[in-house]
Amino acid sequence: MRSSRIRRSGVTCQHIYNRAGGTRKDIVFGDKEKEMFFELVHELTKFFTVEVVSLVCMGNHWHAVICSSDELPSREEAARRYEAYYGGSKPTPIWSVDAEYLRHAGRMADFSCFVKDLQQKFTTWFNKTRPVRRRGRLWADRFKNVILEDGPALWQCVEYVEMNPVRAGLCGNPGDYAFSTWGRWKTNGVHPFAENVVKHMGDVLGKPDEIPRIDDVLRELENRVEYATRLELGATGEAAQKAYHETRGKNKLDLTRRTRYWTNGAIIGSAEFVRSVVAEVFGDDRAEKKRLTKTVAASGDVLHSYRHLRNDG
Repeated sequence: MRSSRIRRSGVTCQHIYNRAGGTRKDIVFGDKEKEMFFELVHELTKFFTVEVVSLVCMGNHWHAVICSSDELPSREEAARRYEAYYGGSKPTPIWSVDAEYLRHAGRMADFSCFVKDLQQKFTTWFNKTRPVRRRGRLWADRFKNVILEDGPALWQCVEYVEMNPVRAGLCGNPGDYAFSTWGRWKTNGVHPFAENVVKHMGDVLGKPDEIPRIDDVLRELENRVEYATRLELGATGEAAQKAYHETRGKNKLDLTRRTRYWTNGAIIGSAEFVRSVVAEVFGDDRAEKKRLTKTVAASGDVLHSYRHLRNDG
């Protein structure tokens, strides 16, 4: 029996992941399929209030870091999004009717509906465009989601997601992979979700009284990914630190190993954050008694996960 997804109030950032059916060695998606996946994500963000921060589409799976809020869009915003997405192809709801407004606005704010529509639309397109038209499910199981605390957990997860092509041996630098937000930024100079990156990751600059600049936030992320790339390609810790010092001067997360934290951890962040979410969802008793899994990043940042996992996988 499937367990219910953990949902919390307010703004929630999450790592979303899913894999196509078959073995880990099956390469299901080529360049055409990966490009369509990106196009569908952009199209759906016209309707949904979900904000994408990072996205990578691989040969048989995909990763995304998204942020969403349980706050519904206003009637005016809901009407604008509905029209932008459907463009008159469907009857316009009567927005003054509470039931209609709440039904559509509720979907717009629901990250599960966003992922469901994305995967369904992609599957429909995929099945129709095969040389021999196929039928049936494409995804191995329902998608996984892990709640991330703002700060180190969010930043390190984005680094982990963007490093997927390097870990898979597809390229020596994540900027050379065309089907990732990082690769698209490094290729054409425009990050496809730059505003979302600044909105949810700008606090790392340590200037709470200033509005973060897109260039500053992306430069900091670039420095961290450069450091992670050196580690992934086998540089010693000292050499990797030197590479990072040349740009920013901070030693950050070691991403040389795959880890199950980002897909199976359920909730990741400081112990206080994880327990606060558990208390909100399951009650204070479980929050107090729950044993958390701890890991320490190369930076010294201590992260905890709700589910008991090893630090490899």
